Amino acid sequence: MDVTEPAVAAQQVKDEVAEKCQKLFLDFLEEFQSGDGEVKYLRDAEELIRPERNTLLVNFLDLEQFNQQLATTIQEEFYRVYPYLCRAVRSFARDHVNVPPNKEFYVAFHEVPTRHNIREL
Repeated sequence: MDVTEPAVAAQQVKDEVAEKCQKLFLDFLEEFQSGDGEVKYLRDAEELIRPERNTLLVNFLDLEQFNQQLATTIQEEFYRVYPYLCRAVRSFARDHVNVPPNKEFYVAFHEVPTRHNIREL
């Protein structure tokens, strides 16, 4: 091997399943409505503008009601799709609120029907 040879660039592989989950989760955030007809998670996203807030809390039962397949994928492949879900939250927040461009956003779920021990994941 010659040191002067150009290094071969690593080819990045797209995770199509995770990207589809990101799109579907963003659709969920944009479209899921509460009983009074307003977008349920919009008010919570508006709270993310505050410096101490960076996590959007989502009811998992709402997600199951909106798209059962997405909910199942999130349960089965949580660590695979989690970064993509966070990107969807970032997109949702930036579409509706003026947030700093370098602020990180996260998602947390409650009312998850099953619990797993950490070691089982």
